[in-house]
Amino acid sequence: MTDEQLAWFRKWFPVTENARVAAAMGVGQSFVHRIARKEGLKKTAAGLKGIMKRTARRIKKKCEKNGWYDSLKGKAPSEQCMRAYTEYLHSDRYVHPMNNMRKKNPKRYARLMKERSEHRKELWRKERMRMLYGMDRKTGLKVVLKKYTRRQVCHRSNALKYGYFLSTDSSEQGGERYIIFYDDNTRRSDIFERNCVADGFTFKYEQS
Repeated sequence: MTDEQLAWFRKWFPVTENARVAAAMGVGQSFVHRIARKEGLKKTAAGLKGIMKRTARRIKKKCEKNGWYDSLKGKAPSEQCMRAYTEYLHSDRYVHPMNNMRKKNPKRYARLMKERSEHRKELWRKERMRMLYGMDRKTGLKVVLKKYTRRQVCHRSNALKYGYFLSTDSSEQGGERYIIFYDDNTRRSDIFERNCVADGFTFKYEQS
């Protein structure tokens, strides 16, 4: 190889597929491997990333062309495939896709979280409007039109400290939003309960 050819090889080998380098040089891939070893050249991290993306695009295009994706529609994965996937989910190797994105592409992760937040807020807004105007609900969101007052929030917090307990459903549709429960182990307080009743709460005994 001439100095010019070697300089070209050093520039493009670290970031280009071996097959493409070989085709451009008019040689076989074994020759490319031999020269790379001799020159101590390896693929760079950025080069590998670009190679993987281009390879994935070529594979996708080929699969779409030969109908591979269409042939999979309506077919459940094999039992062996599902078993291997389940084992992977419970292994130390598994990393949630969102955690992986947050680590490798924080800007994309932040953008996705912002989009999700905006979508969620809009969903809540529409559901409140449907509930306000008596329209049919389209989600199972526990919509609240009238929020707890500051005093009511404090009462609910203190109730837990005294050993009272609250319903897991604090929505206006659940019917237990303003009920505070107690059992035989609750340290009941007459003053506390009177203040709560004055703020719209009722108390109900629940057998433990």
